[in-house]
Amino acid sequence: MRFLLDHLWKGCREIAIVAPLLPIALASLAGSIWSFSHAGAIALTVLTVILAQKSWKWWVAILGVVVGVAIHHELVDQPVRESLAKPRTTFVDGQLIVGGKVDLFSQNRVGWLINQSGSKKVSIVNGAHHIHGEVLQIKGRFFVPKPERNPGTYSRLDRWRREAISGGLVIQDSSLISLRWQSAPMRWAESLRKRLSHLMTIGIDHGAIGREVILAMVLGEKPARDSPVSEAFRESGAMHVFAVSGLHVTLVGGLCWLVLSSFPIPRRVGLILVIFAMVIYSMITGARPSSVRAAIMAISFLAAFLIRRRPSLFNSLALSFTMVVFWNPSQVFEIGFQLSYIVLASIGLGVGIVYRYTGRVAELDPFFPARLLTDRQRRWLSLRQYFAALSASSVVAWLGSFPLMIYYFGLVTPIAIFSSLLLIPLTLLILGSAFFSSALGV
Repeated sequence: MRFLLDHLWKGCREIAIVAPLLPIALASLAGSIWSFSHAGAIALTVLTVILAQKSWKWWVAILGVVVGVAIHHELVDQPVRESLAKPRTTFVDGQLIVGGKVDLFSQNRVGWLINQSGSKKVSIVNGAHHIHGEVLQIKGRFFVPKPERNPGTYSRLDRWRREAISGGLVIQDSSLISLRWQSAPMRWAESLRKRLSHLMTIGIDHGAIGREVILAMVLGEKPARDSPVSEAFRESGAMHVFAVSGLHVTLVGGLCWLVLSSFPIPRRVGLILVIFAMVIYSMITGARPSSVRAAIMAISFLAAFLIRRRPSLFNSLALSFTMVVFWNPSQVFEIGFQLSYIVLASIGLGVGIVYRYTGRVAELDPFFPARLLTDRQRRWLSLRQYFAALSASSVVAWLGSFPLMIYYFGLVTPIAIFSSLLLIPLTLLILGSAFFSSALGV
């Protein structure tokens, strides 16, 4: 046991050396959990100081991040907690700034209610027909529901608390004042998503399973939880392909780079266009936290090539982690947030170890010169190397997500290791085909 702990500590120190931003990320995590556990935040801060470089400047920066995130979390979270603490219904009159949809498949939108009591973020019930950036003069009913009584059931209050939503709003009367020009990009993204949704499913019946799968895998429009498609993917441990995440954003970036590589453009220009494509894709899919996190991770990694530096997965993860936590400290309590970073960190730590075993299927005889391979043999070798690397990533990702899946869902799906070998290439094919057919249909 002592040997394992020493080995683990040595590995953490080595990661901290190659990823100097890791202590900053841990400091932001400590600040975000301060209101939840003072002892845990203090212990994590001490660990962060030990891992950081031996410099008083780093120690001051770490303490500053911890205090800054903790204060920011309290300023945002305390008014929301107070608002959601007491179930009530009140009639309100004021201005409402309409935001994006709560979910792509939801009829609700978020908004910011401004009246004499101040400004608060609300969930607009049945507000899907409104447009992002509308400024409305409204009269309506503000409400906070009662907490769920049955343990383990979905809690709307918990979700609102994590997303800094102070309550729900039912609009009874409204009149348009203006449209915010700052929201023009999101209005364009919403209209483009509707256009793509139509173009991708031309000729497919509205209730067909194929239509649900295409819209879910490309645009993140998940089918109903009780639908046969959702149940099949959930039981196979492949539900992640329906959530626009790092997988989808990375595949979109890869497709864009594949297309751009056919043209004689400078590498830096190509990288900028790839980053632009990933940002646009994140906006089209609703700019949900999962897609925004994935875009930030990818941009953090690719930015190293733009400034002619060697990219570091852990440094990119640490930078994106810190940015996301500063943006919304409550995200650290979301399941998707925890899965995203734990799975990626697990891949970074363990894929090389597992590839030592899966890579044996793609080994070339050391006494056989590679230059003597025929074109067919080279393609077969590349295919084996691809699936060997994909198998290693699938195994490590499953092992990394295993504790969280047990804790939150009580579900173990070893078949997810094998289903990913099929679904990831299939997702790439569906994404490419969907965007290609949409381009032809424009």
